[in-house]
Amino acid sequence: MIFILGIILTSLLGGLLFLILTPKMDFFEKLALCFPFGLGILTFLMFLGSLAGIGLNLGNILLTLFCLVFVLMIVSKDKLKPFIKGLRIDSFRKFSLGERIIFILLVSLVLYVVISNFYWPVTDWDALTLYDFRAKLIAQTGSISGFGEEIGFNRLYYAYPLMTSLAHVWVRLLGFLNPRFIYTLFYLGLLVGLYFSVKKASTRLIGLLFTLILGTNDMIFGHALMTYTNLPFVFYFYIGTIFQLEFMEKGKIGYLVVGALSLGLSAWTRGLEPFYLVNIFLLFLWTIKQRNFLPLIIFLVIFLPFQRVWPIYVNQVVEGPLPIKSPFTQSFQILTSGIDFQRILKVTRFIWESVFVSWGPIFIIFCFIALYNLSKNKKLDWFLLLIGLNIALIIGGTYIFSFMFLKWEIIPGSVSRMAMFLIPFFLYYIAKSGLVKRVIK
Repeated sequence: MIFILGIILTSLLGGLLFLILTPKMDFFEKLALCFPFGLGILTFLMFLGSLAGIGLNLGNILLTLFCLVFVLMIVSKDKLKPFIKGLRIDSFRKFSLGERIIFILLVSLVLYVVISNFYWPVTDWDALTLYDFRAKLIAQTGSISGFGEEIGFNRLYYAYPLMTSLAHVWVRLLGFLNPRFIYTLFYLGLLVGLYFSVKKASTRLIGLLFTLILGTNDMIFGHALMTYTNLPFVFYFYIGTIFQLEFMEKGKIGYLVVGALSLGLSAWTRGLEPFYLVNIFLLFLWTIKQRNFLPLIIFLVIFLPFQRVWPIYVNQVVEGPLPIKSPFTQSFQILTSGIDFQRILKVTRFIWESVFVSWGPIFIIFCFIALYNLSKNKKLDWFLLLIGLNIALIIGGTYIFSFMFLKWEIIPGSVSRMAMFLIPFFLYYIAKSGLVKRVIK
């Protein structure tokens, strides 16, 4: 009973925020996104509460959730009635035969992930030795300092923020010992997020088809069955970017807030890779074009606390023999020391073999459609620019990383996992192209 109550309250936290910020958002989209968003916000509040000396126990967290949900229900009461009255659910009977087949395949896929994640315990190496291990120590001690007190300072245990670890803590406090099921909800949220974004730009059939392609992708499907940080990061980063770009197109402030919040949660999940810099840069260019810097200020006010809290904590609160140097300082020193062209060729080949190949035919089709669109339309495409800058950042980041670690070439798997966040971006770009609309009717 407590477990169900905790899940409902966590979902209401995210769902009510969506209702307030994006009231016209589809019901099923809200339903699929509400738990991952509520969970991300809750883990951040758990972290801040522990810093303030509040114990991480079931009573304190439930009380916090009750208060937040109560306040959000009061704020959203005027939007709740119109939302319920305007609620419309597409009937399965309206689906074409092709749409029904794809939908059944998607449901089967999600059910397989649900059953697997409920049956199997946490078995992945990084989860056992890092994410879930930290969660067990925090749950036992009731404080984020718990794992530090037990194991001392070690770079490995402070490399990533505590989002997934605190999510595991919450599941355990609710009396459920297997936290794998939450990754099913991140998987479902990503699929639904892609479906609705493609459907808005194209058709329902294309939306379902490309959602199936995403769901069966080796990298995405594999991480739905793993308790790593990569899938939650992909979810938050994709959803955040879509909402940010919708704001840049429609100018609705609610979309900007959701985008900043989601991108902030992506940094709270994995803080090492600064892909958020591309989003900030694009929003900066957009504000210059609009001659209005207020959206950029709003974005940064929401985003920065999520992004900065963990490195500040690690650098100022955690004591240890190994000083932590800012990656931006290190990157600047490497870039200003001269360009090593042989190293660039070596890194490019490494990226081709470990990243581009892992993207498979999706990347080839994306490149073809991107070149076709560029030849036909000279207008600035923010989405294509975002993808291109992120690919450049992957190559440039690996070049910098190669100077920091002598054995950088032995981690092709880590690099391919890092770059998997672009897979839904490729699929969205392909799906909304005119070529696909003409082929799939």
